[in-house]
Amino acid sequence: MSQTILFANNASTTLAGPLSTSATTINVAAGTGAEFPNPSAGQYFCLTFTDAATGLLNEITHVTVVSGDQMTVVRNQENTTPLTWLAGDYAANLLTAGTLAAVFTQSSSYYAADTGTANAMVVTLSPAPPNLSALIGVPLYITKSAAANTGAVTLAANGLAAEAVITSDGAALVNDQWPAGAVGLVIFNGAAFSLLTVTNPGQTGSNANGTWFWNDAGFLEQFGSHTLLANNTPQNFSFPIPFPSGNPPLAFSTSAMSTTNPTNHALGPTLNATTFSLTSYEASDVFWRAIGQ
Repeated sequence: MSQTILFANNASTTLAGPLSTSATTINVAAGTGAEFPNPSAGQYFCLTFTDAATGLLNEITHVTVVSGDQMTVVRNQENTTPLTWLAGDYAANLLTAGTLAAVFTQSSSYYAADTGTANAMVVTLSPAPPNLSALIGVPLYITKSAAANTGAVTLAANGLAAEAVITSDGAALVNDQWPAGAVGLVIFNGAAFSLLTVTNPGQTGSNANGTWFWNDAGFLEQFGSHTLLANNTPQNFSFPIPFPSGNPPLAFSTSAMSTTNPTNHALGPTLNATTFSLTSYEASDVFWRAIGQ
């Protein structure tokens, strides 16, 4: 989960004692600890050190625990280097660039263009998220690169670790599920990027079995035709793309073509996410259509 950033107006103090570059516990001037936020689990506030002698040296830390006038800090934040500090040096809860970036990330959505490969997407978000946790629950609108996916997909943002892109029901993406040039909405759930919608009107593909179409509502339409034999026996066929949900299509229809009796065929006993069967009582060409998720 992402951490919550706390703030206090005009909270400043001085260090009560010297501080080495590796110290993670500090003491501030007596009675001033109460001026600062009091973080609990998953919370912190920024504390910036500034030297009293010149006012030119500074270091940004994150305070995770406050107990009276004693604080637990995380050093080396926002590319600042841990320094040696003296009693009397300043410590203040100031607004930082990292704080603004984190707040913007957690309250906004992003748009970016994919610059990666078919199955390994890469995006650069601005402002850059400080870590993957900052992206949890943030809508990301991404235009797929010139290559449609050919199988399972990963997504890497701003050089952070690549994570899997999955469907809303947790399945890996299948061939052509994110077409080239299509805008997809993904949300990071802490473990993977969930693809909620793919918007690309008219995006189609085809193979020997038929034609597929991903519509704006996230439904997969598939359609094609087969020549059936007049043997009154189910003939099995495969969908061009297995339905990602693993469930049979929500709707399946057939109509006869080039036959003297358009009703002289039937859907067979097999209908699942990957295959279906058709039966004909006379030789005929049958057009089929399936819609599902």
